[in-house]
Amino acid sequence: MEQETTTSGGAGFRASYLSRSPEETEEIAYLFAPLLEEGDLILAFGGLGAGKTCFARGLARGLGVLGEVASPSFTYLREHRPKEEGGPAFYHFDCYRLHDADEWFELGFDEYLGGHAVSYIEWPERVLPSLPSKYIAIFSENTDNPRERIFHFVFPEQDKRQKGKMLEEALAAFVRVDVV
Repeated sequence: MEQETTTSGGAGFRASYLSRSPEETEEIAYLFAPLLEEGDLILAFGGLGAGKTCFARGLARGLGVLGEVASPSFTYLREHRPKEEGGPAFYHFDCYRLHDADEWFELGFDEYLGGHAVSYIEWPERVLPSLPSKYIAIFSENTDNPRERIFHFVFPEQDKRQKGKMLEEALAAFVRVDVV
């Protein structure tokens, strides 16, 4: 059943899925990637060890980009170019070490968003005031099992019907979790 939630873009579609391993996390992200379009912004919320970088690896594979995906904790940004001409680039940000939105602007990261790339930001809460109001939010949470994660996908109002249906179809093989 579709759940409504609020993001900066208004009420949106929310669905949650269980990953039982890092490999499943990558597969969920890989299957999610085709739903994305150039210019999309994904904000990845979750604590340390919640699977955000593992999710990024699956996204990069699904988008068909070059380069090994690793945490950009000390470089803030890793740019991945498309394998095929015309495909989107993938910009993987990690804002954990940023202090505030001013640093985001000082480093010029705002200029990367949109265009011919999909941008994925870990620890976005540190720079949220500097980000566009339209984004897809992914909240990852640990469970009692150290290998399991629950991924909550939240689409903005304007995308909720189309993207929500596409997400349900893409992730049909995974356990859907009802969250209250």
